[in-house]
Amino acid sequence: MIVPDAALLWTVWIGSAVIWLGLSLLVFRRNKLTRKHAPWIILGVAAVVRLGYVFFMPVSMSDDIWRYVYDGQMLAAGQNPYGAAPIESIEASTASGDYESSEWMTWINNKELVTIYQPTSQWIFAGVAKTYNFWAGEAGTGVGAATAFRLAFALIDLLIVLLLLVQLKSLGRSPWWAVMYAWSPLVIVETSWAGHQDGIGIAAMIGSLMLAQRAWRWEGQRLAVWCAIGAGVLLALAAGVKPIVMPLALLMAWKLRSEVGGWGRIFLAAGSCVLALVLLYVPFTLMAGGLDGMFETSRQFVERWSFNGSLHPLIEAGVQPFLSEGPVWEMQKQAKRWADLVSGVLLMGVLVLAMLFHRVPWRAATTFFFAMVCLSSTVHPWYLLWAMALLPVAWSAGRTIVGPAVWVASLTLPWSYWAWVNYANGGAFDGEYQIGTGLTLAVWLPVYAALGWGAWKVRGVRGEG
Repeated sequence: MIVPDAALLWTVWIGSAVIWLGLSLLVFRRNKLTRKHAPWIILGVAAVVRLGYVFFMPVSMSDDIWRYVYDGQMLAAGQNPYGAAPIESIEASTASGDYESSEWMTWINNKELVTIYQPTSQWIFAGVAKTYNFWAGEAGTGVGAATAFRLAFALIDLLIVLLLLVQLKSLGRSPWWAVMYAWSPLVIVETSWAGHQDGIGIAAMIGSLMLAQRAWRWEGQRLAVWCAIGAGVLLALAAGVKPIVMPLALLMAWKLRSEVGGWGRIFLAAGSCVLALVLLYVPFTLMAGGLDGMFETSRQFVERWSFNGSLHPLIEAGVQPFLSEGPVWEMQKQAKRWADLVSGVLLMGVLVLAMLFHRVPWRAATTFFFAMVCLSSTVHPWYLLWAMALLPVAWSAGRTIVGPAVWVASLTLPWSYWAWVNYANGGAFDGEYQIGTGLTLAVWLPVYAALGWGAWKVRGVRGEG
C-alpha cells in the first residue's frame, strides 16, 4: 500500500502547529481587525490551502480513502456496498488476470470485512464515483479517483466554513471566529490530505442546528414549520454518516418545547427525521446482501477497536476486578463491553447536564462531541472534527468550559500519528496501531489541563449561546 513519508509528516505537523498557534492569537485580537472583507479573506485562504493539499500532497495520509472509492464504485455500478467484502472483488480480478485495475483495492484496510460507512456517505461516495468515471473515462485510476474524493470533501469542508460565517453573522459576532475551524491544520489535513468523510455529516449537522434555531426564533408560522422539517431531514442525513449524532435531537426538542407551537414543531421535525432515515436505509435492504454485513462489521469493530483512548482504558481497568475469572482474552472482552456501557451512560449524562446548563444547542453539542472523544475506546485525530466545527459559534458567545480543551486537543491528538509514522518507517505492524503510555499521556494531559482551566475560568457563569 501507499504510506506517507515520515519526514513529510513531521514537517507538516510541526509547521502546522506553529502556524495554528499564531492564527489562534489572531482570533483573540479579532476586535482590532476589520470585518468588511473578513469573510472573503477567511474563505479565500481556506480554499487555497485545501486545494493545495488536494493537488500537491500525495494520496498517502490515510488508507480509509480507498474504502470510500471502493464503496462509491460499487454503488455507482448498482451493487450493494454492504453485500460483499473487497477481498471478493480482489480475488475475482486476480482470477481473471486483471491485476492493474485491482491493485488499488489491495490498499483497502480490513478488506475481509464489508463497509461500516452509513447510507448518507454511500450516496455521496456513489455521486463522486459517477462524476469521476464520467470525467476520466477509461483513463481513470485508483489514485485519480482518490484525488477526486479528496476534492469533494474539501469542497464540502468549505461549505461548512460558509455556514459558520453565515451563523456568526446572524448572531452579530465577529467572522474571525470562523478561522478556528477554517484555518485549523487538523481540519485541513484530515479533510483535504487524509480525505476523511466526516465533513458530509458535519455540514448536515450544522445546517440542522441552524434551521432548528430559526424554527424557535421566527414568529412566522409557515416559515418556522418548514425550518423544523428541514432540521429533522438534515439531522437524519448527519446521523446517516455517524449515528452518534442522533442524541442532538434531545437538545433541539428541549429548546423547542418552551416556544409557542413548539410541540407541533417537535413532532414535525421528528417525523421528517424518521421518514428521511427510512428513505436512506431502505434501498440497501432491498439490494442483495441487505444491511447484515454492515451490522456484523460494526459488531467486530466495537469489540476490536482500541487505540489512544483516555478515560475508556481507565474504566476498563476499574471494572476488571469485578469480573469472573477466566481466560485473559475473555476478561479483556468483558471489560471492554462493560467499559463501553459505562462510557455510553456517562456520555448521555454529559448531554443532559449540558442541555440543562446551556440555553441553546451549539454549546451543549460541542460539550457532547468533546465528551464522546474523551470516552471513546478509539480516538483518531479526525474524531475531533465534530467538536471543532461547533467551536467557533460556541466560543464566540463567551467563556466556555470545553473550548480551551478542544483547541488544545486539535494540537495534541495528531501526535497519535506516531503509530503511522513508525509504520511508514518500516516498523512492525500487527494489524493494530499502538502508541506507548508516555505518548498517550503527552496527548491527553494537556487536554485535561485545558479542561480544568476552562472550568475555573467560567465558574459561577451560566452558559449561553
